[in-house]
Amino acid sequence: MAGDLVTVPLPRRPFQVVASIPYDLSTRLLRRLLPDATGGASGLAAADLVVEWGFAQRVCRAVPRDLEAARWGATYELRVVRRVRAAAFTPAPAVDSAHLRIRSRPGLAGRRVRRVLYAMLAEAFRRPDQPARTAVAEVAGRSVARRVLGDAGLDRGVRAGAVPVDRWADLARSVSDLSRRR
Repeated sequence: MAGDLVTVPLPRRPFQVVASIPYDLSTRLLRRLLPDATGGASGLAAADLVVEWGFAQRVCRAVPRDLEAARWGATYELRVVRRVRAAAFTPAPAVDSAHLRIRSRPGLAGRRVRRVLYAMLAEAFRRPDQPARTAVAEVAGRSVARRVLGDAGLDRGVRAGAVPVDRWADLARSVSDLSRRR
């Protein structure tokens, strides 16, 4: 389907996006494509986007600087495939671009696991200097926090703000799995 990504209705079933998006719309379009803070589902299965180089670097950080990018990175695998030099375009933009690849992370399709993930991330970003075990315990309880952090091989004293987003995704899956078994 071709159309303006800002206004075209998004499918309810899984879909993919391939686009070269205007730099000034990058954040707005990712907000539209990716799940919101409530854990609501997005039908996005995959995306390959050409975006501004600096934007791609920001959203692909293992430890993002803001909660929104952390939610995106924990729910989806965000990866810069390659740098695209400005000279490759006519007319050439002022800065380089990046091929940004977005893929769903396995095991995060359920609304419950995303809610757990987003709650832990919110706690981690609210107080990034607290131990990660405290952020997990706020959401899942102390005994679950000890268990999942131990199983994940994370040091007991690791700061919540230093835990990479993919590890938060692993912790959320573990917390969700444990709660289902009870």
